[in-house]
Amino acid sequence: MIVRTLPLLLCTLGMFLSFAQAAQAEETTPAPPVASPLEAKAAIELMETAPGFQVELVACEPTVVDPVAIRFDEDGRLWVVEMRDYPNGPAEGQPGLSQIRLLEDVDGDGFYEKGTTFADELLFATGLQPYDGGLFVTVAGALLYLKDTTGDGRADHRRTWFTGFAEMNPQLRVNHPTLALDNQIYLANGLRGGEAKKFDAPDQPGLPLQGRDFRFDPRTEAYETVSGMGQFGLCFDDDGNRFVCSNRNPLKQIVLEERYLSHHDKFAPPAATHDVSPPGESSRVFPINNGWVTSNLHEGQFTAACGVTIYRGDQWPAEYRGDGFTCEPTGSLVHRSPLQPDGATFKTVGGDQPPEFLASRDGWFRPVNLELGPDGALYVVDMYRAVIEHPHWMPEELKDRRDLLLGNEQGRIYRVVAKSDKRRPPAKLSQAATAELVALLAHPNAWQRETAARLLLQRQDPAAVPALLELAQSHDEPLARFHALWALEGQQALTDEALAAALEDASPRVQRQALLIAERRLENTPALRDKVLSLAAGKDPVVRFQAALSGGPLASDSQLPVLLKAASLSGDDPWQQYAVILGAGRELGWQAASQFIASIRQAPQAATPGQLSLAQLWLQTSLADNSPQAADALLHAITGDAGAVPTGTQMVLLTSWLKALDGRQTPAGQAAPFDAAADSGKAIFALARTAASDESRSLAERQQAIELLAFDGPSEPQLLKLATDDSSPAIRIDAIEALARRGSDASWSTLLQGFKSAAPPVRHVLLRGAAARPARRDLLLQAVADGAIRPGEIDLAVANQLRNDRDEKRKERAGKLLTAVTGDRAEALARYRAALELPADPRAGQAVFAKQCATCHRIDGTGFEVGPNIGDTRTKTPEQLLTDIIQPNRAIDANFLAYVVETLDGKVLTGVFAAETGASITLQQPGGKTSIVLRDDIERMQSTGVSLMPDGVENNVSLQQMADLIGYLKNWRYLDGRTPLR
Repeated sequence: MIVRTLPLLLCTLGMFLSFAQAAQAEETTPAPPVASPLEAKAAIELMETAPGFQVELVACEPTVVDPVAIRFDEDGRLWVVEMRDYPNGPAEGQPGLSQIRLLEDVDGDGFYEKGTTFADELLFATGLQPYDGGLFVTVAGALLYLKDTTGDGRADHRRTWFTGFAEMNPQLRVNHPTLALDNQIYLANGLRGGEAKKFDAPDQPGLPLQGRDFRFDPRTEAYETVSGMGQFGLCFDDDGNRFVCSNRNPLKQIVLEERYLSHHDKFAPPAATHDVSPPGESSRVFPINNGWVTSNLHEGQFTAACGVTIYRGDQWPAEYRGDGFTCEPTGSLVHRSPLQPDGATFKTVGGDQPPEFLASRDGWFRPVNLELGPDGALYVVDMYRAVIEHPHWMPEELKDRRDLLLGNEQGRIYRVVAKSDKRRPPAKLSQAATAELVALLAHPNAWQRETAARLLLQRQDPAAVPALLELAQSHDEPLARFHALWALEGQQALTDEALAAALEDASPRVQRQALLIAERRLENTPALRDKVLSLAAGKDPVVRFQAALSGGPLASDSQLPVLLKAASLSGDDPWQQYAVILGAGRELGWQAASQFIASIRQAPQAATPGQLSLAQLWLQTSLADNSPQAADALLHAITGDAGAVPTGTQMVLLTSWLKALDGRQTPAGQAAPFDAAADSGKAIFALARTAASDESRSLAERQQAIELLAFDGPSEPQLLKLATDDSSPAIRIDAIEALARRGSDASWSTLLQGFKSAAPPVRHVLLRGAAARPARRDLLLQAVADGAIRPGEIDLAVANQLRNDRDEKRKERAGKLLTAVTGDRAEALARYRAALELPADPRAGQAVFAKQCATCHRIDGTGFEVGPNIGDTRTKTPEQLLTDIIQPNRAIDANFLAYVVETLDGKVLTGVFAAETGASITLQQPGGKTSIVLRDDIERMQSTGVSLMPDGVENNVSLQQMADLIGYLKNWRYLDGRTPLR
């Protein structure tokens, strides 16, 4: 056994908890962490895997060290990325330490005993893709192409293709170059963005990568951003669906590609990706060791998801095919996510119960990547080390511990195989004839198919075309037929006739791939668009989804009927709805929306929730252009002819129409939208006035009515009465929010007078509403001056907004009135150090957290995830926690900087960026509210340079409450009595 003492690792600090284990089906006790590294074969003995499988050793140190990614070439040789730089990189001025190693199984026994260095002095290498006799390799900030042109086994040719990828942290850099079904190579950007540039064209502008991934054509060198984004992991399923992962998101599908979002730059879907496996707090993992980690907050959850793959081999039982597998190195396990189609996407069925597919009692087992092999087995890349967490995420006192480097000379690669299967001979495809490669496109193992497809793409052999056409038209397997289509497309040999035939294929899988190819030709082959769009009204949901996207945007109103049919079939699937809106496009979208809305208004039955959600989305999108023609047509579609009995459906849709136009400038010669709505929607407003005050109606009906009355000036007295006198707290809050939209100063003066008697939830809404408009901010400050509201009663976010108002007089006045919540940070810290000496009651601290922190932070189900997660505090000393509370802006993660957005109509929103597209930004605000703002509606947007948590929180917390709060932050997990409080 290799012996190296692990000096109590991180246990000796006395403030680390074990990586969480959820209770397992059988009462088993997780093994204590292994104190020193084991020999590779001994480590296998501590692994447990699903019944019917076994783990075999493929390679280990010294042949391979610090592996993070692998790929097999066409002859079954194993290429390995070694990130020997991890975690801190080379010394200043020294070359990178990463290497590319070539491993070979000389005797054919399955163990790769021979290793040679192909390339070295690379900085933080993360992934590779074999191509045309060489390798594309991702390194810090760049994509390289390496090739041996002299035959000596070393990469003498090095060319930089792209640069500009972010380089903030080794765990957050560009990775996983992967040649996909569509003959493009995709890269995961690593989460931190950058601006991708072609290295040999420095004068060309860079492509912003924030929130996106990247792809390029290895033949033409064309490149573009694509929807994303992935951290460390990128893969595809058999049908070309792309999946990525990030620490807390074990399996995400890219559903809406960026090229489709460009069909309608006024449409801002909430997301382009879908969490197929439950993310964050909803995720579940079941480690079988007590490995120590610094991110010990998330008990039994993913904290370091990486290396995601979809199993697509033929060596395992059929029930595993198409399932997702994700590494969780902090838990020393590989997790299985059984997948099931769900409309245009997928969902996980099961996977939330123990045991894990693969787990080890050896806490040094650090699986970071997975790869399908030529034999159909799944290969596991094990970085094998004592600590996998990067020091960047650790407390200062731990960052320089030598324990962090234990294992730097080690690394293993394993294969997981079904026990019943015999070893298969290694692949040797480099010398295969073209006909053999074409035949392999029908192979049940994805590695065989994709390697054959890559070789055909590289060879560009005209002799392949007849065989590929035959395969595309007559093979029994849909998988073979659409692989042939893409191979033909890669050789520019797919005719329009063959493509048209594929669009009529009996298999929806083939039809979808034909649609993806066809969309590239629509501009030059207009007749093809009608055939593509016709599939948007078909039976298969995936084909409908793809046809709507590929066929869009609509070119003429003659194409509206088929898209309206697609809309009627979309049900309550939001992705189908997004596809319909994007397919309609911007120019004709409002016509499609008005026809759809008229159809559900005229239907004898009430609109379904799915119909209403699509109609509301389409309204908002169609009115974003501020087109009078669109506004009139949509209003008429909602209100219909005079004399008809108004319905709840109309109330919902008229509200959406008014909200979409609220604050927009009315074109000259046009009636203001509220006047137009009041005229044509008289009966609908009358219904709303009745419903709002009718306590016999359901809460939902009353709330919907109140939301509409926000746009009805004559209803303001009724709303004010509801806001102050109604027996339902929910109704009072909704009425205040309605008055926040368009209420008069007089109403707000009355509302603020009732602040002292208002319950906390009502106070929160009152303050937010008052801060939203300049005149109301003056009323709020006057209420403070008059003593009706004490400075300490104004929550910190509102107080900070007032003290930083754009109006200098208002800003000065707020500074004077709200001095109670400012002060010198050093003095405050010195004063509150006394809290560290007081006995703490964590249960009392729980109440302090709920009152002071929960609007932006979430612990144990209480609060909202707006700011950074502050529950992972066992790694911090009480002194550090106190400093973080008193000086919240001392060090801020860029992801949690507060932004102030002022819209064209004067609204002010403050929050952190949750998402952004070319058309919109999404703000996550205190209290968990999310606001999507179109970029065209933004007058001013800037970072405050600080977090949402301003200085001064201690002014609302006594010394004893501070002691209790810190006690709660350090011990909240143990309030159930499982472990003694410390």
